[in-house]
Amino acid sequence: MQLGDAGPAAGATVGPLLSFCDSPALVSSDSGVFFPSASRKRPREDFSSSHVHRQLFDLDRLVVDHVARLRAELVGHLRWILAAAEEGASKRLRAKEEEVELARKASLALEERLKSLCVENQMWRELARSSEATVCALRADLDRALAEAATADAESCCGGDSEEEEARRACRCCGEREPTVLLLPCRHLCACTVCGPVAAACPVCDRRKNGHVLVNMSD
Repeated sequence: MQLGDAGPAAGATVGPLLSFCDSPALVSSDSGVFFPSASRKRPREDFSSSHVHRQLFDLDRLVVDHVARLRAELVGHLRWILAAAEEGASKRLRAKEEEVELARKASLALEERLKSLCVENQMWRELARSSEATVCALRADLDRALAEAATADAESCCGGDSEEEEARRACRCCGEREPTVLLLPCRHLCACTVCGPVAAACPVCDRRKNGHVLVNMSD
């Protein structure tokens, strides 16, 4: 290469070369070769390293803050879910307790009703026994009265009726009609159908009447 040929090329690169030589990161040597300056590079490395560390620290802080915020939101959401579940469970529990209480009250009412029915059934049985005994006694009295009436009829057919017997067979209240009403509780067949219902006491024993039975004397 000739020296004259290198002129334009050197002139073309003067600007970039000067700017490159003026750079604080380069140091010239005796041979004319430029080397990077170690004293100027170290502060730049320190600056970039501290900047990276600060950015990493900020990033870590942002991540920690975000994680804490997410954790707080998650805890709040879980607390809300637990509160809603507890409220629903408490409502269902109260409803079940009310149902159990109603069932218990209904069971107690049924038990009381069953007891009253048992007592009433016992009363009706005793009343039925008493009524049955009364009916049996009335039937016996009626049979006896019928037998006496048949005997009196037989005697009247054989020997005729006397005035005393006719008076005895007549109503003890009016003395005219035939006695067909049995008075209770004395069971005397001594009143007619007109006097028996209105009589307050038996005309034979003077016992207070509490009932009467109409006796059908026809065959």
